[in-house]
Amino acid sequence: MLVKIKNALLGGARLSVSEENAPELLSLCLEMKLPVSKTALDEDRLTVETSYGAARKLSRRLSALNIPFTEKCFGLPFFLFSYRKRPGIFIGLALALGIIFLSGSVVWDIRVSGNSDIDTATVKRELAAAGFGLGSSVKTDVDRVANSLLARSDKISWLSINMSGTVAYVQIREEAHFAQKDNSPCNLVALRDGTIERIESSCGTVCVEVGQSVKKGEILVSGVRGGKLGNYSLVQASGEVFAVVSRVFEVEVPFKYEAQVPLSSENGQKYIKFFSKNIFFSKNSRKNTSKCVTIYMEENLSPPFLPPLPFGVVTELVTKYETVTKTRTPKEASDMAFAQLYRQMQDELSDSDLMSKTIRCEMGEDSVRLYCTAVCSQNIAIPQKINQ
Repeated sequence: MLVKIKNALLGGARLSVSEENAPELLSLCLEMKLPVSKTALDEDRLTVETSYGAARKLSRRLSALNIPFTEKCFGLPFFLFSYRKRPGIFIGLALALGIIFLSGSVVWDIRVSGNSDIDTATVKRELAAAGFGLGSSVKTDVDRVANSLLARSDKISWLSINMSGTVAYVQIREEAHFAQKDNSPCNLVALRDGTIERIESSCGTVCVEVGQSVKKGEILVSGVRGGKLGNYSLVQASGEVFAVVSRVFEVEVPFKYEAQVPLSSENGQKYIKFFSKNIFFSKNSRKNTSKCVTIYMEENLSPPFLPPLPFGVVTELVTKYETVTKTRTPKEASDMAFAQLYRQMQDELSDSDLMSKTIRCEMGEDSVRLYCTAVCSQNIAIPQKINQ
């Protein structure tokens, strides 16, 4: 049994001769003390099974004695050799062995929770910039990574990384959410100039009246609350103070502008992304990429009912372009200017009630300018911490 297993792993051979030459074959096996694992007589032919090395010696002796024979090799080496023209099988085998080797020592998946304004992809990019991502060692100092990311990011106020096997669970708290829970004493001050329209204060001392004009930075609701005995206490002023404000918007659209015109598109190289490493099969032959736009399309392997695996194929789509100067007509420039103005007003006055607006258009030699004065009702109270 052990000899059969050895021949299957290291390679073996079956030599077959006619029945009349069977005695010579058996005599040679006994004379050379070959490790024969099996003999069989079938259809007037004798077959012996032995190791590949022993079969080589035996075939030379049979050839020297002019005894005709047939030889058939078997075993793992010959099986692999038969697939030599299919390199994909060996690449897949190498990847499988690599995955098995790395499976318990590197991070396979990162799961982020607690984020609402920051998307998960952004959190993963910031983690990668801090030295932690797919393919990182499970023994990485995650506390150091968390501190490094907090020092770099102005959107995350708290972060925790917990390892469970090869999965990293990242819990974050965004800066805006953290500020809502901050109970530090503060005043409410004016965001911009305006005339007070109404006051909805829930905590603090109101310092202005309806109809009063205020300047930017002026205290509207104070967080300093006085007592009957001359002492005072500090609180977190809260509430809303609405005022009639005047906002000025200016938009300019030139007639001449530079545009990128695509010339041609072609598929670039393909490579495998294994965890955070890129495995290239050929070098990039493009010499000038200054006027090219490259789009990277990544396809990760996602088995059914399982999370995406940390490797896939990346394909480059390269588009060459040239920069040309184009000219807009006055109507096109005017339409674009109005579109930009309305978009800007919508973004900046989304929380305001527009009361009136005045738009002035100037058509110059090189561009179109729009000037807009908008009068609206807006909450101008913003918190400002009190330095104790």
